[in-house]
Amino acid sequence: MLETLLDALLSALKADFVCVTLEGPKPKSRIRGRSGVTPAHDQLLRALAGTFGDDKSAWPPAGEISVGADAISILSAPMGLQGEVGVVVAGTRRRDFDDETGGLLLGAAANQAALALQAVRRLDEQKQIASDLDERVAQRTAELARANEALRFAARESREIVDNIPTLVGLLSPTGQVELVNRQIHEYTGRSTEELEKWGMSDLVHQDDLADALDSFVAGFAAGEPFEIVYRMRRHDGIYRWFEGLHHPLKDAEGRVVRWCVSCNDIEDRKQVEDALRERERTWRSVINGIPGLTATLSPRGMVEAVNRQIVEYTGCELEALRGWGSNGIVHPEDMPHVAEIFGKSIAAGASYEIEQRLRRFDGEYRWFSNRGTPAFDASGQVVRWYVLLVDIHEARLVADALRSSEDNARSIVSSIAGMIAVFTADGQLCGGNQQLLDFFEQPLEEVGRWATNGMTHPDDLQYCIDSFMGSIVSGEPYNYETRFKRADGVWRWFNIRGQPLRDASGQIARWYGLLTDIDDRKRAEEALEVSERNLQLTVDTIPALAWSARIDGTADFFNRHYLEYVGKTPEELGGWAWTAAVHPDDIARLGATWNLARETGGNAECEARLLGADGAYRWFIFRANPLLDDAGNVLKWYGINTDIEDRKRAEESLRLSEASLAEAQRLSSLGSFQWRLDTDELTFSDELYRIFEFDTAEPATLEQIAARVDPDDLPLLTEKMELARVGIDDHSYDIRLRMPDGRTKHLRSVSRSGTESDGRRVFRGTIQDVTQRKLSEEALNELRTELAHVSRVSTLGAMTASIAHEVNQPLAGIITNASTCLRMLAMDPPNIEGALETARRSIRDGNRAAEVITRLRAMFRKTTNTSETVDLNEAARDVIVLAGSELRRKRVELETNLASDLPPVMGDRVQLQQVILNLLLNAADAVTDIRDRPRRAMLKTSEDEDGNVRLTVQDNGGGIDPSSSTKLFDAFYTTKASGMGIGLSVSRSIIERHGGRIWASANDGPGASFSFAVPRSPKGYNGGDATAYSAHTQLRPQGEGQ
Repeated sequence: MLETLLDALLSALKADFVCVTLEGPKPKSRIRGRSGVTPAHDQLLRALAGTFGDDKSAWPPAGEISVGADAISILSAPMGLQGEVGVVVAGTRRRDFDDETGGLLLGAAANQAALALQAVRRLDEQKQIASDLDERVAQRTAELARANEALRFAARESREIVDNIPTLVGLLSPTGQVELVNRQIHEYTGRSTEELEKWGMSDLVHQDDLADALDSFVAGFAAGEPFEIVYRMRRHDGIYRWFEGLHHPLKDAEGRVVRWCVSCNDIEDRKQVEDALRERERTWRSVINGIPGLTATLSPRGMVEAVNRQIVEYTGCELEALRGWGSNGIVHPEDMPHVAEIFGKSIAAGASYEIEQRLRRFDGEYRWFSNRGTPAFDASGQVVRWYVLLVDIHEARLVADALRSSEDNARSIVSSIAGMIAVFTADGQLCGGNQQLLDFFEQPLEEVGRWATNGMTHPDDLQYCIDSFMGSIVSGEPYNYETRFKRADGVWRWFNIRGQPLRDASGQIARWYGLLTDIDDRKRAEEALEVSERNLQLTVDTIPALAWSARIDGTADFFNRHYLEYVGKTPEELGGWAWTAAVHPDDIARLGATWNLARETGGNAECEARLLGADGAYRWFIFRANPLLDDAGNVLKWYGINTDIEDRKRAEESLRLSEASLAEAQRLSSLGSFQWRLDTDELTFSDELYRIFEFDTAEPATLEQIAARVDPDDLPLLTEKMELARVGIDDHSYDIRLRMPDGRTKHLRSVSRSGTESDGRRVFRGTIQDVTQRKLSEEALNELRTELAHVSRVSTLGAMTASIAHEVNQPLAGIITNASTCLRMLAMDPPNIEGALETARRSIRDGNRAAEVITRLRAMFRKTTNTSETVDLNEAARDVIVLAGSELRRKRVELETNLASDLPPVMGDRVQLQQVILNLLLNAADAVTDIRDRPRRAMLKTSEDEDGNVRLTVQDNGGGIDPSSSTKLFDAFYTTKASGMGIGLSVSRSIIERHGGRIWASANDGPGASFSFAVPRSPKGYNGGDATAYSAHTQLRPQGEGQ
């Protein structure tokens, strides 16, 4: 038997060793422990005696000894009332040895072992009496009779104790047959022992619980270990109440179960508290579901799109950080795998989800939240957005954890003995109690009996306890009340005190039996629940929205504080249907129809309407209502919230007006806008762009339609720009032509750039302007400019007639002279053939010279279209100098040239650039015509400026520039000459600007002025093309005068 006890305690206490020391004529001691950690028997006994003394009954319940170099935590319990049977000791090297639970379990085991050992000792005494039968027959018979009488008395007393314990107790055979039940079971069920034996086939156990109870019963008996069953048991009046059945096996020395002890504890009150707690939690959670606490919206793929202020304030994170919630620790790392799994499955299936998880607050603390996500669908059933509500359930979670902890602790206590038991005399004096009672107070029974005067009972409860207890003592009625007792460590704990009287055959009260049940955890849970309810009410009243609830029929029964403050009315003034008086008359019909439809279908309701505030002004609100459903889908209640959208409404109206203004501006400017999604090739056109392309607005525009409209010559350009957009080139600006079905040509200007939508998709957004009229005007202007340039050249030709005639006459005169000489030489006798050949060669040379002059004049003054080629500005200047040389000499102007070596070529029209150079040279000659006091000089020089442009300057030493007219020199028809037309410099500016350059005039440091122009150098590898198109990309940056 001792070995069985040691093994059971070693396993239950998770100790390193357990030791039992028995007192008596032949003291003996046994130790059982785990291999490698159990100290030597004699060494252990010496350490115990050395630390706690030789009197084992005085050893403390818990302490610490040293065995060798090891510190060992010790629990001890005396066997017998005064330790007369012996002592049980358990030890471990662990620091987390559970003193309270272990002490209770060790004490219970010590009491059971003491009873068993006393029985064994009585059997030993009987055997000793039997062995001395021959010598002491008469004495043995008398002693045996007294012993039998004592046993019968003990049995009666035990039966009385069992019958008067205020709980249901029974004994079962090893196979589960009912052997004995106490009086409380008979009184509660109203059934005999024979009827109780058939409990599995009767209505004693509720039919909904019977199958599970039988399964647990069979499994527990098969395992041979303590187990518990929770079920409803029928009372004698037909009412079922919840019970917790605790089943404990009693085993013999070989470990065989010889009997089962069953204690059935009424837990109906606890069940009601738990049900009420769950119902309250469910009700308040439903209220919060209609309240925008921590809310967010997600994309169909689960990406965070928007969050409300409460989330930002709670987490201390902005939107970008919240989008990384899966990796930045916002969700507790231990919860993240579960959250990711549930969230991913819900997103993939498009089904709602609910997760309990911990979220990190801005101060680093994690709190529990209920995370609920609901998808919103479009007309085709596709998820278009997710709505997420996060409700703080931290306190409720802690309460639930505390309740579970309390239940586990209570179950552990009850597994030994069902609560603390106290026995009182008929006049209320304490005369007995179980070990748990003594262990709780750690006081002797006599001191516990003075509970009314020694401070064990809380002062606030003392008078109530005395009145309740003594009232029952006087009246003889059972008592049931709650009070607080001070535990040995000074902690006050709540207890439920229930007492039943034991009456003798005459009906007189012989004793009182009381059961003290620890309900401190339940009390704390109820207090926590009350605090939670107050907090939830405070939350509902402080959220920045109008929250309300309604009955099944739609009549309102609750409004939060914000609602009442906004409308300026009391709950009584808004109750029922009276709240509709604050709705705008134009909106009441639409809102009523929406509300009635929701109540008929049991679905959610949403409607926009205006609500009258206490200030007399209406504001727009969005009314939302959700039903609370039971398990069958029936509506139990309605919860709603009204969100102020006045600012959004105003913004929408402003946006509508802005869009209308934009559309009108696009129409007036012939400017349309578009958006192109690169992944789907989906196009979005503005109305003006539909008009420009002359597409049907009823059909979406496509790339194929655009390609069919584009001029075939420009289709490669469009294809190239689209490919550049696809490979990541961001900005585009180009001109393109449309060939309309009736043969008309439209000129368009397109400007666009890339962007990214909220879901990460790349798009191109831009504008297209119809520039057809501008293009036609530019072409007409270019024609006029060309004509004007030609007129200017022709007028220049007229001014140079004398010089040109001189240039032509000189070779012609040479030709005539040489021809005459040739004839004379041929007429000689003999003819001078060699001399005639030489004069003929000179005639040919002069003829070529005259032809070159004529060729230059034709090239200079012919009417041609603009052409573009690479031009050596030095060479062009030299040709102009040759043409103007006679004119300069005629006017006695000395021309100096300073042409830069390695001057890079420019891109342009050679004739037009020569026209500008000639105009500047002739203007310089005119500027020095009136000079009499100094030589008439001009200089032509070329250079490359600091910006890489090619510059040509003509400088004179004439009268200079009048500062008042310097800004007008290049204006059309402005001239300072008496016979001038005022078009030379104007045409020159037009030519230079079309070449992407600029022309300017500046005063010299000395006499005279300088006229300069600069044009961009030709790009390397450029072989010709449209000079105008080229110059559009090479405009010179502005420069100051004098450059």
